[in-house]
Amino acid sequence: IHDRVATWPDPRLANRVAQELLPLLLSARRHGDALKLVKARLQADPGFRPLGSEHLLKLAELARDGGDRPLARELLGDFDRHFPDDPLSTRAQRLAAELAR
Repeated sequence: IHDRVATWPDPRLANRVAQELLPLLLSARRHGDALKLVKARLQADPGFRPLGSEHLLKLAELARDGGDRPLARELLGDFDRHFPDDPLSTRAQRLAAELAR
């Protein structure tokens, strides 16, 4: 479904499908597929983010661990705007600071 709607000019449906698909990919430990999906969505729509802060952090950590620090930084760059007052904000800030070095 995602591959089909990803070609549409309006990215909203593809973003939503991706947001629903990411938790499934992460729970199935298909981390490479999840990172590939996130990169594709960010190319199509730089404002794309996973629905949950825990998923965003997991993806940023996976990107960092896989050597894709730019992707991790991009995901974390506006964490507080997407997830204001989130309990994981401190963890996100620490990871962002680590990636900035």
